[in-house]
Amino acid sequence: MSSAVGNNRVRAPQSNSEHFRANSSRSLFFRDLPFSFNTKDLKGLIEGRGYRVEDTHVVTNPSRKTMQYGYALFPTQEMARVAQQELNNLRVHGRDIR
Repeated sequence: MSSAVGNNRVRAPQSNSEHFRANSSRSLFFRDLPFSFNTKDLKGLIEGRGYRVEDTHVVTNPSRKTMQYGYALFPTQEMARVAQQELNNLRVHGRDIR
């Protein structure tokens, strides 16, 4: 969504989900994350496997408890594709993330 202000266009800030959808060719969606996982944990998991990641986000409810899913944005589409192959069904804290 954007609105005109004078000759400049001012964009409303994107929600986290919109940010990752806008870059969908470089984004991965993770589900079945452990209940204890947060954004830093997801980033650490991905980087610990040797991938560079530009942004991560684990979705929480209003009381800040994880909804068990999140997103990661990679520098390239190819890196996202390779990471998806390696990370799909990876067992983390007793859960198979997808």
